Order: sequence, then structure tokens, then C-alpha cells
Amino acid sequence: MKPKFVIMMAVTLIAGNTLAETPEPGEIMPRIIELNKQSLPSPRDVADILEVAKAATPTPWNEGADLTYEQKFHNELIAGTTELMARKVSFATAFDYAKAHAAWHLAYVWADRMGDQDEALACVEKWVQADPTAPVRNAERLHLRAKYGQDVRSEVETWFRDRRDLTHYAAWRLAAAWQRAAEKADAMNTESFNVLLAAAVNSVVAADRTQTRVSALLMRSTASQNVNGEIMTLLSGIQGTLPLQQASALFNAFSPTTATNAETLAFYDALLRSVEANAGSAPFLRKILDQKLKLQ
Repeated sequence: MKPKFVIMMAVTLIAGNTLAETPEPGEIMPRIIELNKQSLPSPRDVADILEVAKAATPTPWNEGADLTYEQKFHNELIAGTTELMARKVSFATAFDYAKAHAAWHLAYVWADRMGDQDEALACVEKWVQADPTAPVRNAERLHLRAKYGQDVRSEVETWFRDRRDLTHYAAWRLAAAWQRAAEKADAMNTESFNVLLAAAVNSVVAADRTQTRVSALLMRSTASQNVNGEIMTLLSGIQGTLPLQQASALFNAFSPTTATNAETLAFYDALLRSVEANAGSAPFLRKILDQKLKLQ
């Protein structure tokens, strides 16, 4: 066999192996997720999958609600690639990639993590401009502005005024923005904060109202308010339907130090009665039962 022919065969075999190892589009996300979970993945594995992911995402983020499956997959791949870059390469790399793909809601997060306030504000503004009336986008923008020292309280109050269509997440982020702005302005007081949180609860859709009430109680508890009585009132109307996340929030909001043993036991009983029992809530229920037995 001639040497030149041997070399050509070797090159062909190497190329064939490389192509065989290149994942199909549907295999890229599982690999990204797997690498994100690893504490110390191989730098070569990360670099290889990032090259494939970048080649598979030549176009910008797809805006809009009625996206095709392909468009949703494209967005999912951009988001996963950005996260992998941030976790395993650098925030700057993730920011550059997200910005290049007009994924402004991702870009502003990593600009913020880098401490680049101007870029973060510019990116979040572009995200809002793509859907100016979206409550969640405006809530995130106001929260970021409050973080950077801007007083956004009046804007938050305007959002809550006469609104009954907010999701829990949007209302919670708006309330957090107001709280942060008030604290930075050294103008935080109990009365105004409680009025604001009551407005937040009233502004959400009916399906999210209990969840927002729970978040409001937790925020007030974190602000050193005693909300034990209100927690008991809330739990009195719930029987086996309280989601685990809300139950955990109420557990954290309750103050045993300002309650008698009898009141604390009553709280544990109310939680045990109210929480939705399933495999996910079983460890939490065991924890509450253990706490109860220690007091008896």
C-alpha cells in the first residue's frame, strides 16, 4: 500500500470519527444539562459542546408567544448555552453570547453579575422594549433599577393601582423593588410597607392570591413584623391543598420566639393539616412532625 494512500485513509477515518461524535440537534441540550451539573467537567468537553451549540444557534432569540417547536428549541438552546458559558467559562463570555443573540433578558443578568450597570440597564431596557406592556419585564427592570439606587416606589405603586391581572411573580418582584428602593432611600416604615403589600395582593389574578399573601407575610416577617396571628388565620381556611413551597414560606415566617408553646404546637398542627400530602412534601411533613414531638 502506497504511503500517500495510507495517509488519505487515516485522514478519512479521523474525519469520519469526528463527524460520528458530533451530536444531533436533539442531543445537544442533554449534554449541556449534564455538563452544567458536573462540578468539574472536562474543559475539552465543554469547549466541544459549546462549539456545536454556537453553530446550531446562528440566529437571534425568538420573541413572541406563538412560537413553533423549532423556535422554542432554538431559544432553549440559547439559554442553555448561555448558562453553560457562565458556569464553566466566564460571565463575560455568557454576556457576549447572549447580547449577540439579542437574548436581552439573559444578557442583563450576566452584565449585572459582572458589575457593569450601564450594560445591564441598557439590556433590560431592550428586553422591555420588545414587549413594553409585559408586567414581568417591567418588574425586572424596576427591581434592577432599585438595586442600583434609583427610587422606583412611585412607579411600583402605579403598577399596583387598579390592577387585577398580575401574576404572583410579577407582583412579588415589584414589591421587592419597592422594598429595596425604600431601604436605600432610608424611608422604610411599617405602615407604608404593609399598605404596599396589601396592594400587591389585590393586584394579582385570583388564582395567585394565596401565594402572594404568603409571600407578603414572609416579607413582613423578614422585616421584623410579627405575623403569627395572620398565618394562623390563613391556615384555618386550608385543608390539604397548600403547596409545599408556600408551606415552607409560612414555616419560615412564623416566629416561635414570640409564641407560647401552645401557639407553636397549634401552628404545627395547622401546617400538618393544610399541606398537600405527596412524595415531594413528605420530608417537610416529617420535619414538622419532629418539631411538634420535641415540644410535647
